[in-house]
Amino acid sequence: MKAIEDFWQLTTKPTTADTRLSTVPVVVISRATLHRFFRELREELGPRVDEVLYRCGVESGQAFVGTMAEWTGSQNPMEIVDGIGDVYSRCGWFAVESIQVDPVSHQARIRLTRTLETYGVEGRWEAPACHFLRGYFAGLFRSLFWSDDVDCEETSCRGKGDEICEFLVTTAARPDGPARA
Repeated sequence: MKAIEDFWQLTTKPTTADTRLSTVPVVVISRATLHRFFRELREELGPRVDEVLYRCGVESGQAFVGTMAEWTGSQNPMEIVDGIGDVYSRCGWFAVESIQVDPVSHQARIRLTRTLETYGVEGRWEAPACHFLRGYFAGLFRSLFWSDDVDCEETSCRGKGDEICEFLVTTAARPDGPARA
């Protein structure tokens, strides 16, 4: 497996507004701008935004598996999972406490100490609020394990005041999820 650091190259072409992380086109925005975006969506769409964000996350997570396979030089799902915490923490998406994956049952428990959807708005929501990330993890694991039966639930959320954001990735084959650590 290749080291992620080998691909950690940020390039910019100001004349064409082409910014890339390795070969992936990216856009850099501030946390404040991102939070305004999420807040406005929630205020305008209400609870419907949760499903919209989830669907967008699923599509994005599915697409990124190919990039991770290219970056790591591996098709092994567990090697790809090993790299995601580093990539996303460097990008400011989340800080990982732990990622536990059962490669046989395709179940996972992801515990994050900071997320792009809750950083700076901890304790402001009544229910879990990381719908984009919830969808992202569902999509990521659907692609890793070639299964549309994968879903993801957020069981605790910093957005509602919990200490961490915890996501359970499950399949229809085993809805009870992974054993608690």
